[in-house]
Amino acid sequence: MTYLGRGLQFLGYGYLLRVPMLTWVMLIALCLGSLPGSVAEPILRGIFDIASKQSNAFVTCIEFATVTLATLLAGTSMGVSARLVVCNAHARFRAEPTELTPGLELVFRFVPFVSFTALVGTALLRSDIAKLPMSGVNSAPRPTSLPAFALSKQLARASLDTSPHPRDT
Repeated sequence: MTYLGRGLQFLGYGYLLRVPMLTWVMLIALCLGSLPGSVAEPILRGIFDIASKQSNAFVTCIEFATVTLATLLAGTSMGVSARLVVCNAHARFRAEPTELTPGLELVFRFVPFVSFTALVGTALLRSDIAKLPMSGVNSAPRPTSLPAFALSKQLARASLDTSPHPRDT
């Protein structure tokens, strides 16, 4: 295959992957836009502010669990749709077939993981967790963020696991 053919194939797959890539860019842009001092901060201020002074620990934990689940679902939809496009593009659009290497499989998991980490991390940083009325020392980890962090850690470990599925062996 010539360099022109490879370039056109790359552009073709880029076109087919436009929806997952734009979804990923928009999620990262929401995180970066909500940071203090950014251009979009006046519009996006408070979008990741989950915990408030009026919330109790249980409600805040449920809210963080909901945000974690929603970001995992968004990341999963990006990863699955990108993998389906790459696996089935040759049959549907007469594109050149692509070999699924372990590196490509890692990309299908790592890119959604970055957006998941950015969204949950921004929610943890931008929330008023330190101002919640709880007993204990201020420097101790807050019980509201620990369940969300533990769930995030377990699901991230599962999403980045590249071992073959039992049905594939």
